Amino acid sequence: MLGWSAAIAMRLLCFISLLQTVVVEGANDQDVSVPESEWFLADQHEAVLEAYLDSWQGAQVYAMVDMFGASSKMAKCWRRQGWHAAAFDIQLSADHDIVTLSGCLLLCDLLMMLIDGGLTFSGPPCSVFGGMCLAIHKRHILGPLGDTTQFVVRLANAIATNAATVVRLARKRRRFFVVFEQPRGSYMYTLGAFVALTHLVAVLTYMGLFEHQMEKPTRLLGDLPGLDRLARAMTKQNREKFRKSRAKRNARRGIQPPVVVKTSLKSDGSKAFTGTSKLQESAEYTAAFCRAVYKIWLSSR
Repeated sequence: MLGWSAAIAMRLLCFISLLQTVVVEGANDQDVSVPESEWFLADQHEAVLEAYLDSWQGAQVYAMVDMFGASSKMAKCWRRQGWHAAAFDIQLSADHDIVTLSGCLLLCDLLMMLIDGGLTFSGPPCSVFGGMCLAIHKRHILGPLGDTTQFVVRLANAIATNAATVVRLARKRRRFFVVFEQPRGSYMYTLGAFVALTHLVAVLTYMGLFEHQMEKPTRLLGDLPGLDRLARAMTKQNREKFRKSRAKRNARRGIQPPVVVKTSLKSDGSKAFTGTSKLQESAEYTAAFCRAVYKIWLSSR
């Protein structure tokens, strides 16, 4: 069993079954423009993408490709500094649907247009990879694909796998850096397509220490030189600093910390976590975080 003893595996599965008393509703952050019968699975058709990339001709103009950034915060940060940048997200256009062949080819175009030493920053949809949705996706260390009888799980797997596959194939032909971003408890990085991305390092940080409204423990995975400079620990001192800074910022703006998830008890005793209208906004990168990434990237040039 992949080097695991039966006893350890049983302990893991028992732990997972306990966590499955948690149910999440309204937390889906995924979208798709075509029926499942028309999905393009990049890892099963790499030859198609390889042929397209090998025949690609065009100019290298972008310093940043902001993948899955509907708010385009990263791209906007680079543009403010005078660089060309592109954003790729289905919420910007149905043409950006990464589970279609045309969407994958568009992403190929954008990545091939990166200048040498450019950066793609990618935060694929995470709602069906995190611990709060464990009752839905049923992922675990021995089964990162989860419950593939569920449509949302199959879609999440296709989106993440296509993203990692296209990046891996493009990096054979272009010298650019990559950084992926996920919540600390996400299982996404255990998917085979991410394991195939070699020479990447993981860094734990907290978005709350970059002026986010939530502490938001986040794991970055990438090869950007100096990425470890984004590492942060939520120590007692840093948590107090985070709370005071947030209170000051909100007081200046006359706002309260947003409620992104509401908790309630279901009739069977399980907990239901319901995402509010602020949930999607919580996925946006702060200006402070974008500036921090930009400064590290600039120093790598």
